[in-house]
Amino acid sequence: MTAYVLYGGRLYRDNFEVQAHGMVDMISDKLLADAPPAQIERFDGPIRLPPVDAPPDPQKGPA
Repeated sequence: MTAYVLYGGRLYRDNFEVQAHGMVDMISDKLLADAPPAQIERFDGPIRLPPVDAPPDPQKGPA
């Protein structure tokens, strides 16, 4: 199974294998790009509000 993963401010294409007993192994991964900052969706009941920028990534340090 192939999945695109946003992790640590970077976008990866990863290949996973799901074992019969439910264990998941990452077979390979490839860095595709530094990702733009994520935006967080907000809701007030059924109403979607404008997104806000995600908090800074502590692994990258101050902006």
